Amino acid sequence: QAPSGTFDFKTEGLNDPPHLKSMPPGPLDLDGNMRLDGKKLIVESIQINSPELTFTSKGEWTGMPALTEFLQGETAKPTGKVDLKGKLSSEDLSWLAVENPGLRRVAGRLEADVTMKGPILNPAVDAVVRLTDGELRPDMDVPSLQALNLNAVVTPAGARLQTFTGELGGAPFQITGSVMRNSQSGASADLRLQGENLLFVRSEGLKVRADTDITVKGPLARLVVAGDVAITDGRLVKYFDLFDTLKGS
Repeated sequence: QAPSGTFDFKTEGLNDPPHLKSMPPGPLDLDGNMRLDGKKLIVESIQINSPELTFTSKGEWTGMPALTEFLQGETAKPTGKVDLKGKLSSEDLSWLAVENPGLRRVAGRLEADVTMKGPILNPAVDAVVRLTDGELRPDMDVPSLQALNLNAVVTPAGARLQTFTGELGGAPFQITGSVMRNSQSGASADLRLQGENLLFVRSEGLKVRADTDITVKGPLARLVVAGDVAITDGRLVKYFDLFDTLKGS
């Protein structure tokens, strides 16, 4: 009813099952140390390492049911509270471009501090996410986003941007606001984009730069975009056959 003991495990080169695909790809090394003390499970450490990702965590689960109740199978419901903390780190995000054909290049360092606290069946999960020196280059005639630096707080209620800055065509911009969950519409945005001389389009025959101050608000399915966009530099080039237009009537 109230056993005690320790459980240590270590795996190396753990590959994905054929029907699953991990993010990021690559074999995993998994190390853990847990201690059971009656109705308390203490996670001394859990560490996951892959070529592109590192995750560490520790914490405890108090008020857990007796092991004899777990052996009852599906009829047993977990009880008690958890208090876990973890840290995720990815030094190189280039693997995102490999997995997404719409992206030509992704770069940057991603970190997240994650906490899970509350009843085991419905804990509150919060995270502080940081992106440093990021780059996002779509596979289309849209300039790449560079020098991306993000600090956001993510909770079950949504995400709030504390800082989000970057460069678009070498011109700095900033985004402020939040994207929050809404029981009626799913999610609702309240964002503001500000920047001077931003490069929006650059292709063989078209280039547009503009001073920008716009807001994006409302449910994701019915976003309302408003504000000011003043073109500061533009070019439109179109080649045509002058003599061909003079033929016929």
